[in-house]
Amino acid sequence: MRKRILFLLILLLFATSTAFAIEGKLFENKDDKYQITYPEDWSPLGYYKSRMDAIVVAFISPDSNASVSIQSSKSNRKRVEELSKEEVKEVVEETFNDARSSSPNIKLKCYSIENFKNQKAIKITTINPPSLHLHESVDIVFVVFNNSFRYEICYGGFLPEMKQYQRLINESINSFEYMD
Repeated sequence: MRKRILFLLILLLFATSTAFAIEGKLFENKDDKYQITYPEDWSPLGYYKSRMDAIVVAFISPDSNASVSIQSSKSNRKRVEELSKEEVKEVVEETFNDARSSSPNIKLKCYSIENFKNQKAIKITTINPPSLHLHESVDIVFVVFNNSFRYEICYGGFLPEMKQYQRLINESINSFEYMD
């Protein structure tokens, strides 16, 4: 009986420790050297070049209320931890201006230096006020420089609905890996 209880406890511990790993589809960009797993029922929106000559891929939730996207481009910038305060502000302004070109009402809420995948990233939060939609939307972007690339790992959506997707979004963002 003790062995059976011990076995069930170990099984329960294993089940709960693996429950947080995202079960989804793997997307790899071998040219820009990264991979990410996105939720099984989310749809890829395509693979295209942005105005900044970056490659963008986005994944959207079934009800179109939340998304995760990666924008990658060649860059000769140093890693974030090596940037001066002025260089960090330049990166924030570049990123914000690119977002504003497609969403003119967007507002910069804040930015900070955060840990991301064992290195520093610039975390930029923007808010898009309600317009045709009933709710405001939020976008959070992690900008990192690695292996001569600039990566913008972004997630966003409408605020009320974002809460239901937060766990999947976090798991997807955490699945992002550099490929060598």
